[in-house]
Amino acid sequence: MDKKNENITEIDARELFDEVSVYCDALIDIATAGGFMDEEEADNEEYTREIGRVANLCAAYEDTKMQFDHITVRGRFSVCL
Repeated sequence: MDKKNENITEIDARELFDEVSVYCDALIDIATAGGFMDEEEADNEEYTREIGRVANLCAAYEDTKMQFDHITVRGRFSVCL
């Protein structure tokens, strides 16, 4: 497994966040296609550690740097839609 972003310890820019997110998705796709996520006995420790590491970096960036618009419900009619 090629650890593309192994030197990154913190995400501080949106461009880096996007790059690391794509890398995390690619790791998940590779591990799933290779069958590493199908069985509990599979040798997936390397994938799960790296996916967890980059997902944690992404979550920390989202928590501290990103601003999200909150969804508001104005009435019951809009909930039915």
